[in-house]
Amino acid sequence: MSTGFENPGLREVLSAPERLGSYVDLFCGMAKPEAAGETGRGILQSGAACMLALDGPALAILINRYSELRKSLRLDLAEHLRPLVDAVLREQLARGVVPTETPGQFLLRSDDPATALTVAERYLGRVAQGLGEEAWSRDRRPAWTWTPARRLRIGYVCSDLTIHPVGLSIRSLMGHHDKNRFEVFLYDRTPVPDMAVAGPVTAAADVKRACVDLSAAGLARLVRDDGIDILVDLSGAVIGGGDTVFARPAAPVRVSMIGYPGAMSRGITDYAVVDATTVPPEVRAGFSERLIFMPGSFLPLDDTFAVGAAPSRRETGLPEDAFVMASFNRLDKVTLETVRLWIACLGRIPRAVLWLASDDGEAVAAAGGLLERAGLDRGQLVVSRRVSVPDHARRHQLADVCLDPLGYNGGHTTALSLWCGVSVVSRPGRCFAWRMSAGLLRTAGLDECVTGTAAEYLAQVRRIAEDPAHAEDLRSRLTRDRLSRCLG
Repeated sequence: MSTGFENPGLREVLSAPERLGSYVDLFCGMAKPEAAGETGRGILQSGAACMLALDGPALAILINRYSELRKSLRLDLAEHLRPLVDAVLREQLARGVVPTETPGQFLLRSDDPATALTVAERYLGRVAQGLGEEAWSRDRRPAWTWTPARRLRIGYVCSDLTIHPVGLSIRSLMGHHDKNRFEVFLYDRTPVPDMAVAGPVTAAADVKRACVDLSAAGLARLVRDDGIDILVDLSGAVIGGGDTVFARPAAPVRVSMIGYPGAMSRGITDYAVVDATTVPPEVRAGFSERLIFMPGSFLPLDDTFAVGAAPSRRETGLPEDAFVMASFNRLDKVTLETVRLWIACLGRIPRAVLWLASDDGEAVAAAGGLLERAGLDRGQLVVSRRVSVPDHARRHQLADVCLDPLGYNGGHTTALSLWCGVSVVSRPGRCFAWRMSAGLLRTAGLDECVTGTAAEYLAQVRRIAEDPAHAEDLRSRLTRDRLSRCLG
């Protein structure tokens, strides 16, 4: 809807990378303490935020530009834009409008649990508003009719039965249900399932429904007709932001699990599956859902996944005598603070190399440039192409340690590292998405790998590099039999 404040010139500036610097200098001068006093920076910030909040197309370009800069590791420019992205979100929340930034985009740059909840509630609130009387309400949900005389019917809704973190995490989940007590329904919304993942999941379900072509309303009717007692969201209803079965009165109880590491609001789910490390007492106010605390980790482990023999370092392109620090997370999880810490590790640990996996040539070039600007050799960066998960797991074993990003950190990536016998060093933040690795590490018994500061993070990485007995002790705890018991 037009507001009369749209500014095509502003959009042109945001769209042109070569003009980004001048735009940022004009409207993000408050990021430089020497540019203006506190009052001046506040005026610049609020003025830019107000203008962008009223110009939807320009704002969408800003959010996309920030995301693109993160993905391509042009982190200095991304950090320059970040104060403006923060200011625009504050302006939108103050105006009571739906944020342009998605909940997932917000978590990539902030660990504020209360704001994350507000963003999710606003973002998904428009779905419920669009549904009107069809929206979920306690008065219209199916009555709770389960009794111990029949099996409890659990319905799992999943759109990620592919080589995806969710699909890979749940490959053996269905098979662990006590079929004397539970009847498992699978509602598969995956556009093109991968049988390596979908096969085991489907085989373990009592009832499998292919629902990719069903509307949310049609799926809700099917769930009601099946008499589902508990409907579980495995793929993150908040991610798409569109109509979802979880916004409708389809089942008496709705649970979120795995797909989105954060609050989605009581309008979408009643319960969230977490653990005591990912959601400690001080951040529980960031959830409106009730919390189900797992005795171990919130993330299930595919305990049927077999890791083949490791190739040689030479075959993989790794130096034979190097201390290999790997990070196989998505590159848009990497922040400028993370890069600075990793550079400190490279600079202070003899023969250290940083090992990444990426097919993005622009991001790889940017990563090399960041090292060079820090006075390091580009040869300390090893980049491998992405390969199949079995092939990746085989080569993964060659790493000496994995480095978790400071921010939105590893979930399945960290679990796979541990399954491959490689410890991970992490520094958790304040919200679920920034504490996933910490939950997995504590459950696996690697508490010393959960650090509180950047200095402690560096010290732990150095200890693994310089103390062979410590490194071997960590690796010895990561037996697959033990991990199956504590993480599975």
